[in-house]
Amino acid sequence: MSNVTNLKKYKKTIEDKPIQLIAEYKTSLEWDLEDLNIDANEIDDYYIKYGTLHITYKDGRIKEYESNFGMGDTDYKWAEKETFYNDQFDEVELNI
Repeated sequence: MSNVTNLKKYKKTIEDKPIQLIAEYKTSLEWDLEDLNIDANEIDDYYIKYGTLHITYKDGRIKEYESNFGMGDTDYKWAEKETFYNDQFDEVELNI
């Protein structure tokens, strides 16, 4: 990325100083369409909000379905991605 600064290569300035670390985690929810008797060919539109599947069918019906696993717990043992940012919200590389 063009905004990444290698701190070992350049003189450290206030712009290069990391002030924030963001760790991203991945989680999944599932809906078994067969178990829910949902025919995908009958779906006109859908969206997922707060773990609930909202379906608008071609015949105008609107239904909500909870996921098969509920919200569950995200595994926070290892992050999918970790990124340091400076005060301008540019990525900063630590090289450690």
